[in-house]
Amino acid sequence: MSYELNRRLAARRDPLPTSATVDPVTADIIRGAFETVCFESATYLGRAASSPIINQSNERNAAIVDAHGRLAMGAVGTPHLTFVNQMETRWGLINQERYDWGPGDVFLANDPDHGGGHLPDYCVYGPVYDDKGELICIQTLQAHQGDTGGKDPGGFSLDATDVFTEGVIYPCLKLVHRGELRRDVFDTVVRNNRFATFAGDIAAMIGGVQHAVRMLETLIAGWGADVIKAAINQSIEHTERRVREEVARWPDGTHAATVFIDHDTAGTKDIKVHVTCTIAGDQLTVDLTGTDDRPELVGVWNTFANTRSYVMCQVVAAMDPTIVKNEGYFNAVDIVVPEGCIAQPPPNKPAALGSFHPACEITEAVCIALSNVAPERAQPQLYKIGMPNMVVGFDDNGMMWMDQGVDCRSMDVSAVQGLDGWGSCPNALGSLILSEAEDAESRFPILNISREMTTDGGGAGNGAARRDRST
Repeated sequence: MSYELNRRLAARRDPLPTSATVDPVTADIIRGAFETVCFESATYLGRAASSPIINQSNERNAAIVDAHGRLAMGAVGTPHLTFVNQMETRWGLINQERYDWGPGDVFLANDPDHGGGHLPDYCVYGPVYDDKGELICIQTLQAHQGDTGGKDPGGFSLDATDVFTEGVIYPCLKLVHRGELRRDVFDTVVRNNRFATFAGDIAAMIGGVQHAVRMLETLIAGWGADVIKAAINQSIEHTERRVREEVARWPDGTHAATVFIDHDTAGTKDIKVHVTCTIAGDQLTVDLTGTDDRPELVGVWNTFANTRSYVMCQVVAAMDPTIVKNEGYFNAVDIVVPEGCIAQPPPNKPAALGSFHPACEITEAVCIALSNVAPERAQPQLYKIGMPNMVVGFDDNGMMWMDQGVDCRSMDVSAVQGLDGWGSCPNALGSLILSEAEDAESRFPILNISREMTTDGGGAGNGAARRDRST
């Protein structure tokens, strides 16, 4: 059932039905308004949330999904969240009657086997209707939560053999019904979390979605639903056309790359991620056939939705950055992920650690493969710290606290053509910000002795070596 559901959720969607036509300028004005809505929603969350991983580290993302489940606008936040929202929302979309969708509703989802990433990435979303009651789009807001109610604080269990060990799973849970908070549901969700700050975080997510829904309702009322739908169609079609034009400029050919995870959490060595990128005219195919599928592996299972997102993050990085990030990328690029491998695991596999390994190895392999056709945009990223680090303790009242400010540390980002290596995060996690030491010390009984990056720790590199020889 899981693989069948993955195929259904990932299937290409038709354009929205509309009698209107729009010129490119109007379509781009509406596209820009969508981007503003996403910015407002994510900023609302960043300013209202309680936890530093959201309001300091920026691990949040707002996106708009249309009534057919297509990504209409994916803009603000960490890249790896940009391309996963539509998958999670589609599960709710195909079950609208079951979950009694209506104006003013807000839902929660985090299920790895129903279009989600790992459990800590909570997706809160609300449908947007026009004045006739027609569903036009869905506002989504994702953020990493500090806990999931599982065996271990934070949800990262090294010995987890199934997803149930890692926390509470929500395929589609209604938090707000017709504008009214479902207090019993809200309290249950909050009770299944260790941290007092969570209530503020989830309330901020609800508020951010509701704020954006109101903005979208005003936008639809001003332009008319048909014009909005035509603008969404045109924006997605334009992105697909731009992506295909980029691919058509690359020479036809097949380029493969293999990257290894040193070992899983049980010590099994050399877990393989294999990617083959094929260019044929204007068609790019990214194929993960050959990626490890040993069933005994532990802690290295990345969800199908996450795999698609991490692949797309690196494809986007290889192309013109002005191309709008929406469903057009998925329409233009074929992604092949074998069922049962660590990039599309069997049902109920643990998913928390997979968002780092093999997810980051997937982006690394795609980057290496595409470096053959887009070397000026190729920047291999090495994220080899294993699971995120965290410090857990209890205050004088017995309340648990956790500093996840170290979540953003990485090992290396290599040089790109014409530029030395910079930063410390791989592409898919590139907007994460290490929270301020002063903020962490004011919240937690932790003293930061120093924070620094060591330059050329693995050697100066060819570019620096050439400069040294020239002097």
